Amino acid sequence: MNVLAPAQKLTRALCAVPTLDGRWLVAVADTSRRVRVWDASTGRPTADLATDGPVFRLRTIRATGGRTFLITLTPHRIEIHDPVSGQLVAQLVVSARDVHVLEDGPSLWKLFILTRSGSMVWRPHSGQTTPARDVPPYEREDPLQSAVVRRASGHALVALAGSTGIRLWDPFSGLTADAPFGPRNREVRLATLSRTGQDDLLVVQTRGVSTQIWEPFTASQTAGVWETGHSLVQVPGGTDFAYATGSEIVVRDMELNEVQRIAADVSRINELTALTGPAGPRVVSAAPQGIRIWDLAPTGRPPGDDLPDTPYPAPAPHGFFLHTWPLRRMAYPGPDGPRDCVVVGTRDGIDVHDATTGRLLKQIPIPTAPVTVVGALPSPRGAAHVAVAGTSASVWDLVSGESVASPDPASLPYFSSRTCVTVTGDGLPVFVTASGGSKLATTTLDPNSGETITHVAPADFGRDGGPVLIPVPAAHTVTGPGIVVAHGRAIELVDAVTGHGLGPWVRGKPGTPYRVGCTVPRSDGLQIAVANDREIQVWDLTGGTQVVAWPAHGTLAMTGLHLTDGRTLLVSGSSSGVRIWDSTTGELLHTLLTGAPVHAVITGITEEGPVLHLHGPVGLVTLAVDPPLL
Repeated sequence: MNVLAPAQKLTRALCAVPTLDGRWLVAVADTSRRVRVWDASTGRPTADLATDGPVFRLRTIRATGGRTFLITLTPHRIEIHDPVSGQLVAQLVVSARDVHVLEDGPSLWKLFILTRSGSMVWRPHSGQTTPARDVPPYEREDPLQSAVVRRASGHALVALAGSTGIRLWDPFSGLTADAPFGPRNREVRLATLSRTGQDDLLVVQTRGVSTQIWEPFTASQTAGVWETGHSLVQVPGGTDFAYATGSEIVVRDMELNEVQRIAADVSRINELTALTGPAGPRVVSAAPQGIRIWDLAPTGRPPGDDLPDTPYPAPAPHGFFLHTWPLRRMAYPGPDGPRDCVVVGTRDGIDVHDATTGRLLKQIPIPTAPVTVVGALPSPRGAAHVAVAGTSASVWDLVSGESVASPDPASLPYFSSRTCVTVTGDGLPVFVTASGGSKLATTTLDPNSGETITHVAPADFGRDGGPVLIPVPAAHTVTGPGIVVAHGRAIELVDAVTGHGLGPWVRGKPGTPYRVGCTVPRSDGLQIAVANDREIQVWDLTGGTQVVAWPAHGTLAMTGLHLTDGRTLLVSGSSSGVRIWDSTTGELLHTLLTGAPVHAVITGITEEGPVLHLHGPVGLVTLAVDPPLL
C-alpha cells in the first residue's frame, strides 16, 4: 500500500479508527503537540487535534450508534475527540501514566486511569471520578505495565505487572484473590488478545527475552517463544497479533506459530496498529520515513512469494557484486521520427523498450553479457549508439543491433559491477572500473579507429570494499569528464580519462561503505548523493561539504528528479518501493510501495511532464510525476 507521510519525527502513538461510512482513519501522534488524522484509503490528512502537550497514548472508545471516538493521553490531561471533525468531546486534567476503556458502546463510558498516586475510574458523561481500590502507586523510574482483560460475560479486570508478577484488579472491588502469575519483573509489555464468546488471553513480552500467551483468569501459560518485540496489536478478524522487532513486523497466532514476517525496509519501527482493508486485515507501521500500510498475506506467505516469473532477472551472476541494474533512457530513431526508448541490461544482452508504451522494440544479445552498465553516446543520424560493459567493453547500435566497436577483451582490464561509463568532449566512451588492489582502471574506446587507451591509477579504497563510481558531466569539471569515487573513507573527484585525483574530500575516519550514488543537478551547481545501508548523504561538488544527511534503510538505487518549477528532488528505490525526497532538507515528500524491490530508477521528460522508470524483479514500470503534489 502507499504511505501516509507525516513530518520526519518520532511517532509516539498510533491508532486506527473506523468510521460510520466504512472508512478507516489513522491517528498519528509525534513529538509535537498535535495529533494528525489521515484517511487510510486516500492518504490525505482529514483533521488535526490540538493538545496541551505531546501525546504518548492513543485509544479508541465506541459510543451508542457505532461512532468511534479517540482518546488522547498527555502528561497532564486526558481528552476525548471526534476524529472526523477534530471536536473535543470531554477532558480530564490529571497526571496519568496510562488509560484503558472499561465500558463503552451502549453502556455509559468508564475509563480506568493509572496515576502516580494510584488509579481512578472516570465517567466522562457525568465528569465523575472514583478512586480505584488497592491499586498501588508506581515510581517514575519503574512504572506499572497494564492491560484490560475481559471475561466472556464482558466483566473487565485490570492486569498489572510488577516485581511479584502479574496481578488482576477489579477497579471497583479491589485486588482479586488470585495469585500472581507470569514473569516476576517489570520489564514486560502486556497486550490483550480478545476471543469472541470466550475469556480474553494476555500476551506477555519480557523485554529482550520471550513472548508468552497466558490465560489470566486461570493463571496458566498456553504458549511461549524465545522472541520479543514492542507495539503489540491484535489483527482484526481473528486471534492473530503483530509486533515490531527491529526492522521487521512479526505476525503470530494464539499458539505463537509464526504466520508472517515482513521486512519493513526501515532501520526501526516506532509503532504499530491494525485495521481492515478490502482484501482483509492490514497492519499499519510508523517509522521516521513515514506511515505505511501492509496487506497481510491470507495464506501466511509473505507478499512477493507468488510473483510471476520475470523476463528481467538480475544481470549479475553468482560472484558479481551488483546493487543497481543497468537502465538508460535515450533517443531511438524510427520510421515515423525519433522516439525515446528505455534500454535495460540483462543476463543475455540488452532489451529496448518504447519509453511511452513499454512495448519491447528489440532484444540484442551481447557476447560479453551479463550487461552491468549501459551508457548513451553521441550517434550519427539514423543510429543510436550505447556503451555497454559486461565482462568487457563494447559499443552497440540499437537500430541495427550490431556491434560498432568491440576490442580484444584480452587487452582490457577485468570489468566488474563497479564500473561506470562517461563521455569525453569528443564523444568517446570512457569506462572506469574499480579493480582489485585499490586501483582505478580507465579505458577510452574510439569506435571509429578501434583504438583503445587504458590508464591505471592508484586509489585508497582497499579497506572499505568496492567504491561507488558516479559520472560527472564535463560541464561541471575543469579538465573534462570526471568521476566521483565514493567509499567509506573519502569521497574523491578523479579525472575520468587518467584516473588521477582532482580533489579528495577526506572524511577523517572510515565509515560504512556506500552502495549507490547519483548526481543531483541544481541551478547553482551540482551535488552528489550517496547512500549506505543506513542513510542518504548529499554533498556539494564544489566545496566538498556535506549538505544534509537523513536516515534511509536499504537504498538500492537513486536518481535526481528536476522539476519544471526549478526544484531538484531525489528519488530512491529500495526493497519495498520508491521514495521522493527534498534533496536540500531530507524531507520525505512521497512514498510509493511497489510490493517488490526497485533495483534501478531513472527519470525522463514527456509532453505531460516528468516520469519515473522503475526496474526490478517484476519488470519495467513507468510512473507519471505530478510536481504540484510534491
